[in-house]
Amino acid sequence: MKIVAGNIHPLHLNRQKTKLGEEAFRPLHVIICGEGEKVMQSAFELNRAGMFVTLLTPLTRLLPDEEPAAIYQLRKLFEHWGIRFMPDVQIQSVYRSNEGVNLIYANAQSGISYCLQADMLLQL
Repeated sequence: MKIVAGNIHPLHLNRQKTKLGEEAFRPLHVIICGEGEKVMQSAFELNRAGMFVTLLTPLTRLLPDEEPAAIYQLRKLFEHWGIRFMPDVQIQSVYRSNEGVNLIYANAQSGISYCLQADMLLQL
């Protein structure tokens, strides 16, 4: 029995074996690092293609020149679509593993480091 998630194109999926030995699919997790309109457009398009998207930016908001009220609405819209937005971060290191990419980043305010694992990393 094959489990296919919605209408996602198979090229965008990873195959995994379930505990029962059946083949299952899961969406790719993509991390996008950067700022500005290109990053937002890329996040939206990849999310529409069925990928799980995490957006990291060194800024405290998505666009540097926008009004805070507009940024708030845009952030809420991204959250509604399922795009995870993580502002004000500093990337410390990136390394590949058998499972994909591991990214170590720190919150600029607290200085606490975290590890984020994904299938792909885009730096725009």
